[in-house]
Amino acid sequence: MHLLVTRPKPDASDLITRLETAGHQTSHFPLIDIVFRDDVTIPAKPYQAVLVTSANGARAFNNRALPCDKAITVGPASTIAARKAGFTNIEQAKGDVEAMIRHVKASLDPQDGPLLYASGAKTTGNLQNRLQASSFKIDRSILYDALAATNIPQELNLSSLDGILLFSPRTAKIWFSLQETPYKYNQHKFFCLSQNVAMIASQFNINSKNILIAASPETNSIVELINSTTQ
Repeated sequence: MHLLVTRPKPDASDLITRLETAGHQTSHFPLIDIVFRDDVTIPAKPYQAVLVTSANGARAFNNRALPCDKAITVGPASTIAARKAGFTNIEQAKGDVEAMIRHVKASLDPQDGPLLYASGAKTTGNLQNRLQASSFKIDRSILYDALAATNIPQELNLSSLDGILLFSPRTAKIWFSLQETPYKYNQHKFFCLSQNVAMIASQFNINSKNILIAASPETNSIVELINSTTQ
């Protein structure tokens, strides 16, 4: 299959290698560009943990002092990034923001100190307010911006693609916003990281058979989905 990988470069390289090793052809078009904010001052508080809902949230600490040694991550990619950033006590919620909220409520005590939410400028899931409603004190530090692509490169031949990988509701919205009419959606399969991503795709004139959802919101799962589709 000829697949379009839409993740930013730091997250796309290993995925592209895995797909090509499995025999697929790939093209790369990042739907967002990550720009870190270097001028953010993190409050000096005795945080009990840093909440990391994306690998970029962890990468933002590569060139700054850690506020504590503990990070709670959502999946393998953010765990690897947190380890590289210097966190030594890492717990993985194994899922998405919903899994993060469940994990925090089950494993942390609001009386043990505040939490730091390392986020981008745009988020989903309302993590901060929902944890505050459960008595947690949580500070949100916006450490990066995810800037949306504004046009599709001329060299990207849509008609040559068999499948498009979509990793978040926001990037799915960006993809469809960039399309010009007529775009024959049903010429492609859409490999979606989660049900929430698939819900965006389903708003367009796409055959439901062409909207495929990974079993869990992890890169390994979407690779397995692609490979099983082509067997």
